[in-house]
Amino acid sequence: MTEAETLTQKRTRRIIKQAMINLLQSKRFDDITVKDICDSALIHRSTFYRYYQDKIDLADDILHDLTSELSGSPTDKTAVLKQITQFMTQNVGLIRHLVPENESKFYDEFRHILEGLFQERVNNSDYQNDPIVTLIKNSTSPTLMMSFLANIIMGFFAEQLEYSPSHSLEAV
Repeated sequence: MTEAETLTQKRTRRIIKQAMINLLQSKRFDDITVKDICDSALIHRSTFYRYYQDKIDLADDILHDLTSELSGSPTDKTAVLKQITQFMTQNVGLIRHLVPENESKFYDEFRHILEGLFQERVNNSDYQNDPIVTLIKNSTSPTLMMSFLANIIMGFFAEQLEYSPSHSLEAV
């Protein structure tokens, strides 16, 4: 999104993203077509392509928004695991269909988002008492530890979706 976007363009972009998010609540990313997105957004196909190259470009834009949402505000002092759990619980339908398995392009991207959140927290003095931050800082290889934790969370989330879809992540 450029600075020069008009309100109409911003609204159209938001409508397209919301249409994709709504579709991802019930359909896998691979099963969604540009036609589905256009039909849901009530826009013409040419309008979609004015804003996005393809549905992957749109998904990348949504992931960018999710990254901002997950990072939270600078005044949010929530422990990192609680923040991730709340985020995943609130976005379970979207994540379930956007990041369905580790072969997905978005699985890696989401794992990198988690690693970025860990790095952000490690570098912020307000979070030095967070147990995850302490674990990372005390590790002989903080980068490897962040990767390890991100993979554990993604694997755990995938397991919960596959084997315990009726249980909430917060309950687990």
